[in-house]
Amino acid sequence: MVTTSIDEQLASELGVQQRQVRAAVELLDGGATVPFVARYRKEATGALDDAQLRTLHERPFEALEVGTLIRQWVNALSPGAPPLRRLDPRVTAVLSGILASDDLRISLAAAAERVFLSPSRFAHLFKQQMGLPFSRYMLWRKLTRAMLLIGSEGTIAAAAHAADFADAAHLTRTFSEMVGMAPKALMRGELAQIPSPFTTDAPEAPVRFSASE
Repeated sequence: MVTTSIDEQLASELGVQQRQVRAAVELLDGGATVPFVARYRKEATGALDDAQLRTLHERPFEALEVGTLIRQWVNALSPGAPPLRRLDPRVTAVLSGILASDDLRISLAAAAERVFLSPSRFAHLFKQQMGLPFSRYMLWRKLTRAMLLIGSEGTIAAAAHAADFADAAHLTRTFSEMVGMAPKALMRGELAQIPSPFTTDAPEAPVRFSASE
């Protein structure tokens, strides 16, 4: 997927070059005023005029779509190639199966059975590979679904029911403990769902879980 950088998008909107945008933003972020940059830093900015500089000064981020801005922040925090370490194929198979399933009640025993391991051995392997217990990972899956539902449906009660929480209070308490804020914060503004900046191949076929498991 080809993404447009922030300075590239701003340069396109203003009809200038990216180096001009970068130079002007650096000067403005450093405390220089628009009139000062326009009059005394023409060589550095390629002679950007007052209107162009004011656009960069007053609304460099507001000019971007929310999704574009978030993608740039995520990519900036995770530059370079994907990690070289590969997960154990048994963990990868279980994760792929979970992502392909709508079931949020997949148990540790069911996951372990699908990759022919004992529950205790799979629990140890999963935590070693993923950095958190299997039950915690499944709780994050439920919370992720609830976040998307709150952003799209707009009600905490409906999101709690669809994401397999006991009730709205249970979701609110869990959300606050794990995220550090109340879920109603997701009901403000615009929800932007973006793909992972890493694209990793999973050669193992995902395991399949039935609803009864």
